[in-house]
Amino acid sequence: MRILLVTQRTRAGSDETSQRETVLDHDPIRIGRGSPMEINLPEIDVDYHHATLSNEGGDLTLAAVGENGLTVGKKRQQSVVLSPGASVDIGRYRFTTEAGRDGADHVLVMQVMPPQPLKTRREKRALADVLPGRRAMAWVFCLAILGALIAWPLLNSLTREAPADGEIVVTQIEEGEVRAPHPTEALWSSGPMSEAHAGIGGDCGACHQRPFEKTQNTACLSCHATTTNHAAPADHPLASLEGARCADCHKEHNGGKRPVVAASTGCTNCHADIASVAPTTNLRPISGFVADHPNFEPAIITEVARGEDGRLKPVLIPRPFPKDAVLQELSGLRFPHDKHLAEDGVALLTGKQPLACKDCHQTEADGNLMRPIKMERDCGGCHVMEFAPAGTAIALPHADEAGIAEIVLGYFQARVAEGSAQVAAERSSGRRRLGGKATRVAGTALTDAWAEEETQRQLDAIFGVRLCATCHEAQKVEDISIASGWLVQPALLQRHWMQRAEFSHKRHEEMDCAGCHAAEQSKSATDVLMPEISVCVECHNVEGAGDPLLEFFKGLAAGEANAQTAPAPANVKAKPAPAECVTCHGFHLEGQEPMSPAHAAAYRELVGTGGQ
Repeated sequence: MRILLVTQRTRAGSDETSQRETVLDHDPIRIGRGSPMEINLPEIDVDYHHATLSNEGGDLTLAAVGENGLTVGKKRQQSVVLSPGASVDIGRYRFTTEAGRDGADHVLVMQVMPPQPLKTRREKRALADVLPGRRAMAWVFCLAILGALIAWPLLNSLTREAPADGEIVVTQIEEGEVRAPHPTEALWSSGPMSEAHAGIGGDCGACHQRPFEKTQNTACLSCHATTTNHAAPADHPLASLEGARCADCHKEHNGGKRPVVAASTGCTNCHADIASVAPTTNLRPISGFVADHPNFEPAIITEVARGEDGRLKPVLIPRPFPKDAVLQELSGLRFPHDKHLAEDGVALLTGKQPLACKDCHQTEADGNLMRPIKMERDCGGCHVMEFAPAGTAIALPHADEAGIAEIVLGYFQARVAEGSAQVAAERSSGRRRLGGKATRVAGTALTDAWAEEETQRQLDAIFGVRLCATCHEAQKVEDISIASGWLVQPALLQRHWMQRAEFSHKRHEEMDCAGCHAAEQSKSATDVLMPEISVCVECHNVEGAGDPLLEFFKGLAAGEANAQTAPAPANVKAKPAPAECVTCHGFHLEGQEPMSPAHAAAYRELVGTGGQ
């Protein structure tokens, strides 16, 4: 395509027009601000490659490349056919066509319009006229960003008052207190705070007391002044972690509930060779839960002792699970689980119906331990404490032998006080009291001696046969200081079997109780129905080398197995769960010495004086 380009320019403030002709032999012809363009338009409002001119069927077609388009009259278009008489504007350049001449197929006239008068430009681009240039504006915004987001928070950090080296500082955080951050310092945060530190998450200086310095232990202990050790430092010097940083095990800015590192390596670094840390310990070396963790040793009731307050108290001693037998304890309770979980149900006050574990066992509000069993609440639906002489039901208090004796004696003394009542013939025994006369001869009037004798006979039945002895160990004693003449051992039910571990029933609420506790086969309340470690490993096995469940899931991840066609191993009963040490064990143990005695002393002094 051969084009004769006629460029016409009109000088500003003059009617004089200059004209230049150029032959272009290209197809297509590119138009734009870029120097490689065949028609160069050195104007900032023109794109680098603004439009393309091509010959389509003998007609010149001008098509825009970018989004700025072409101006035809007052309308914006993307493509225009340049017929004689038509004009198209690109910036301040106007294009028209004429018939070809001098060997050219077409004549393209490009008229360069003079710049708009200053008044017109101010009316249309008033803001651009009053602002500095683009380079100057770029520097202004750059300096503003540096000042607001770097210099300002940095100045706040550098001028923050920090405690001196070795200074003991203790801070009390009020319940519900939330500290606001510096206006821009929060932008420096490397990640979200944990829920445990949400209240002070806005106060960067609470942990980062000095700029460009890792969080020091003194910063942590200023709030956690009474945090305890894992073991007595005198017996286990290395366990005191002297010289270690709190942040080695507590990583913040990762979100979650607590800033605790879950990896077991922090524990097994010592416990894998525990003898080197504590030569006198009786703990076994442990390198992982699945690998070599010993079987559990529940703390069971081995005997019952009477304390100084006269109450019976259990003696708890850890005991390993015996081989091929059920661990036994002395709880003083008579309770066959198998009868209460019978498939055909048990006889309730409302009729016979089956029971489930949850009908009697409920978790505490926090969802961890099970709440203590209460007779009135958990057993009263089936077992009614009543004394029913002559068909009259009289309610009796639970766990109150003296109160029961008083109610029964009061009933029979009331019979004596009636005066007209006599001993019934079928109740006559003809027994004679030593040194006296017969007191149970049919037809004779009732006496106080008869009331006492009848009371004792009923108490023997209540405590030894019908009511108390159904669930408790009861013993008749010859002690005049005991009103009832009976001692009933309370049910000393253990609540925290694994005293060195923590367990959450809430996290296991989707599981069936019988999957861990073999209650349906237990015929005696002395059976310890705690699961052995083999039961827990069925789910908590993420550390198990060569475990079939892990190998199965690893195969899925590597594409070696197909979840639709490859069945899970036969021993897989549940999805894999963590087997890290912190899953069950805490570090800061109650009753141990504080990590920093100096901070603990300062805290006690602060609390004692009520200071802030």
